[in-house]
Amino acid sequence: MIAWLKGHLVSIEGGEAILEVGGSVGYSVLIGPNQTRELQSQVGKEVEFFIYHLVREDANKLYGFRHAVSRRLFDKLLGISGVGPKAAEMILDLFEPAQLVFAVQSEDPSAFTKVPGVGKKTAQKIIIDLKGKLDDLASLPKPAPGTFRASPRPSGILDDARSALVNLGFGEKEADKVLAKQIGSEVGLDELIRRCLIELKQN
Repeated sequence: MIAWLKGHLVSIEGGEAILEVGGSVGYSVLIGPNQTRELQSQVGKEVEFFIYHLVREDANKLYGFRHAVSRRLFDKLLGISGVGPKAAEMILDLFEPAQLVFAVQSEDPSAFTKVPGVGKKTAQKIIIDLKGKLDDLASLPKPAPGTFRASPRPSGILDDARSALVNLGFGEKEADKVLAKQIGSEVGLDELIRRCLIELKQN
């Protein structure tokens, strides 16, 4: 199993970072939208990732994180029923480790429902399942008030797009699924809705 990679960042596109290791091997590492934005300036330079190597019958993927604690939290999130790799990756992309720990300890489900694809029931389950399992991370500095969400897109645009899609007759889960794919894109509300409608019609 691969746990850590260090090499030259060849390219970043569509949530995938290509990392050249040893001069002859290129690894595909999956990263979230915020990491994508942060690492754009590092293309061509040496970077390192703590890796969660997901191996299943239908998948063999490498999820990359800049900190070891984020990889640990990813593993814990995957152990929660109803939280898959995509949702876990999105949660850790939008929250610093300290933010996630504080949200769990504060029993604040509203922090997690800000993540596309995470509803109230799933948010409550995350808190219940992780409560008491993060005590060793309690020493992390507490986040400043109002800093839970670290999304590059204002939450108002996501909320407005979600409402528009639901009003057009699409289910909340359908809307959340397509909106999750658009986080990190720099477009306005109208264009965001248009992209979501195209994908929804293709499904």
